[in-house]
Amino acid sequence: MAKERKNSNSKGRYDRPQGSWRTLLSVRSGMTLVWLVLFGFGIYAPCTLYRVFPGTGLLAARHIADVGYARYLGKQTASNTVAYLGIPYAAPPLGALRFRKPVPVDTTRVSSALVDVTQYPDFCVQGYAPWVAPDDRGGAGSEDCLKVNVYTPVCARRGDALPVLVYIHGGGFSNGNPRNWPFDQWVNDCPKFIAVHVYYRLTAFGFLAAPTSALDLNVGLHDQRAALRWARSHISAFGDDPDRVTIMGQSAGGASVWLQMLADHATGEQLFHGVIGQTVSRSGTRRPERKEAAFRTLAAKADCTRDSLDESVECLRAASISVMVRAADDMIKEHTTNDGGGKEPLRKSLKSRFPHMTESELDTYERLYPERDPNRAGNALGEVGLRCSTYLLGMSLDMVYAYRWYQPTPPLRLPADVWHSSDNWMMFEGTSTGSNGTTVFHQLSNEQRDFFHEMLAYFTSFVRSGNPNTYKLERSPGWPLYTDSWNRQVLQHQLNEVPEEDASGEDTTTAVWQEEVTTEEQERCAALFDMVESCEN
Repeated sequence: MAKERKNSNSKGRYDRPQGSWRTLLSVRSGMTLVWLVLFGFGIYAPCTLYRVFPGTGLLAARHIADVGYARYLGKQTASNTVAYLGIPYAAPPLGALRFRKPVPVDTTRVSSALVDVTQYPDFCVQGYAPWVAPDDRGGAGSEDCLKVNVYTPVCARRGDALPVLVYIHGGGFSNGNPRNWPFDQWVNDCPKFIAVHVYYRLTAFGFLAAPTSALDLNVGLHDQRAALRWARSHISAFGDDPDRVTIMGQSAGGASVWLQMLADHATGEQLFHGVIGQTVSRSGTRRPERKEAAFRTLAAKADCTRDSLDESVECLRAASISVMVRAADDMIKEHTTNDGGGKEPLRKSLKSRFPHMTESELDTYERLYPERDPNRAGNALGEVGLRCSTYLLGMSLDMVYAYRWYQPTPPLRLPADVWHSSDNWMMFEGTSTGSNGTTVFHQLSNEQRDFFHEMLAYFTSFVRSGNPNTYKLERSPGWPLYTDSWNRQVLQHQLNEVPEEDASGEDTTTAVWQEEVTTEEQERCAALFDMVESCEN
């Protein structure tokens, strides 16, 4: 977690949302005035009741957000949550707009009638997902997918100035469906912020690259920025404060958080003010020259080999979704299998992934990661690409709170262990994502749900105040700044290493603890920090 330095004098935890009806709490003029306020103003009576008695949220009237150019009808999905599902933030990227940066919504063409956004929209076209199954093929979804889901507290309205959390999903930039990571429960349990979940283009539709101006690079990342711009311009209609935005992402979403930080710095366009990165990858997108071979492979698979790259792009722009997905799947398999993977010798793995590394720098790597380590290359690539991201952020920013997730996922497709995305399983209703935008939700045990509430308090405290300690649970330990003592929080609820003998944290206890970042780890990450320019792709 990283945040701009800001003072906070807020008190309490999960306190009731405030707004224009807060003065009713001090009414002293008897039942007549209360009757006039509640019933004389008709449609506002249910929201008035909710603001006085939050548990009455189910009585609220229709939930309508007016963004100026359109009025959107949402639906109540929990006692404290309203969801607006599938609001467009950019024009459909169809036809000539395929492989191009997103174009803003043409507000003059949006219906002036009330727009129903009570159902999940089509997700973006899915690509190959080998981590789900070796033969998974993808292909489900739509190109018309540049939309956001907005989750608000019941009766939130313009002027409430609630903080905003914008979530960018993972999936290797190849797949992912925001429906699989819902925020209904987050907002329901802490109705003091608003969540926005972004759909962005995936696989070849979002990340096709070649050294030609016939296509734009990394349009999936540009989609994310377009969504952030839309939120800055229109999120206040839902009761949000556009100047209190935190972005969050896991896996490819964590890489997106990193890249959006770089984009904010490079452009001076401040679209957010805090970040939460889960499994942050700092392996940058490759230069288009290094992607030309992969592009030509995809074009050949799609029967779009032409005399020039520009002509091949135009052919691909007209290709069907099924042709594009099959070609992209084959291209991904051919060009990423063992591409600098952890099973190759260390020196070969590094040189394959980072061709600008010097012989001297490779010597340094071999000193830092001795041969006696059975997973030598895997650990080295894991630290350069993932784990040392925390160190680099800590050295670059003033306020960084670090953590290590140490809570195993129960046995599902894999044995119980702390796997990649184990944190998302716990934080999003036991989600276990499958192929083609699907998932299976698993019931959390009482102990797991209790741990979820503890984590939610930390994370939403950061969203609300820029500090995970401000609204943490009383039982939870304080979370120090990373570089103050070189400590990080270890997040777990399980006190016993044997799941069958689990003695978990309960309402009055916690299993969260702090660990010291070893000097050896600091030395390795510092050395990688010195090689950052050589690690460009």
